[in-house]
Amino acid sequence: MARVKTASTIVALPGDKEVTVYNYLTKEAVACAPDDLYWIAIAANWTSVDYLVETHSHIPREHILDTIEALVSTGMLVSEGSDSANRDAQYNAHWELGLTTAAFHFTTLNYDFMSLDESTAAQIQKNTSKPSPQLFKQNGEKSIDLWPYVSGDVSALSDIMRKRRSRREVEKEPISMSELAGALYAGLGIVGFVKTESAVLPLKMTPSGGARNPYEAFVWVRSVEGLQPGIYHYSAVENSLEQIKEAPNLLPSEVHKGQDWADNMSAIVFLVAYLERSSWKYSDDYAYKAVLIEAGHIGQNMMLHCADKGLTACPTAALNHDILGEMLGLEGITQFAAYSLLIGRPKPSVEIIYPISEYRTLQNQLSFQ
Repeated sequence: MARVKTASTIVALPGDKEVTVYNYLTKEAVACAPDDLYWIAIAANWTSVDYLVETHSHIPREHILDTIEALVSTGMLVSEGSDSANRDAQYNAHWELGLTTAAFHFTTLNYDFMSLDESTAAQIQKNTSKPSPQLFKQNGEKSIDLWPYVSGDVSALSDIMRKRRSRREVEKEPISMSELAGALYAGLGIVGFVKTESAVLPLKMTPSGGARNPYEAFVWVRSVEGLQPGIYHYSAVENSLEQIKEAPNLLPSEVHKGQDWADNMSAIVFLVAYLERSSWKYSDDYAYKAVLIEAGHIGQNMMLHCADKGLTACPTAALNHDILGEMLGLEGITQFAAYSLLIGRPKPSVEIIYPISEYRTLQNQLSFQ
């Protein structure tokens, strides 16, 4: 351990008798005594451990070495030449979207989600002590009834939007190349370019902050007519697919945090954000928010296309980013899978859709009330 320095990605949370120091890049947290904070502060830049020992002769050498080693092992300090130091350097070189965004971004990668049964049980329990807030707000007596105007809208688009549902029970049969191609083009296809003073910008069927086009699509083909199973990249500018890897030796549920309904889907589209495209122009926290919103624009277009073709496209952000980074060949800390859409041919639906007029009756029938 020749030299050490304080990790660039730590924040301190004061407590009554100690301070919790959190490294959001590694998601490690440690309760620090005031003496620990001294070593974290004094090693703000690369510092020789021998120098620390020599300049603190009043402190036993072994105590200093043990303290430094403990702080390195918990991620509060990084040791020169280590993987942690390399990642810290990569962060400093490439992350442009601010500390608060970084803390949120890296903390939420590989988040541990509840299972469906656990989530349902937790909601039922919480409703007994703290009922869910109302999921809509009503107007008063002076409101204007819009139903006569809405019921007169019989356009093809409005019909498709009414049909869109996330159907997770699907048939074990392939989808067509045409169906997959149409979904990709609807979400990410480039329809032209505009030239500005500083750039040539792509125009798509969905809005993009500054037209920076931060998303690429990677497709896990599992059962698509005319395509070998494997991992493909979709080029929006060419409107083409290219296989980049063989089919992975794992199940989609392993990538989607144990959601076993994913295992029967015919194709999975991963929307991968290239944050450097947006941060090149917008080096502020708000740009990150705009990038995440854009995933929703793209996903909705793809879902509407699939609804029109009688398919389901189920969206989820419950992803294992470590597995996906390797599977998709992502590079650096500014590329990550933000969203995936799982496409299949749905089984006949048994879902019962109740009219709005029955809401109050249904609410009163919930077992926890």
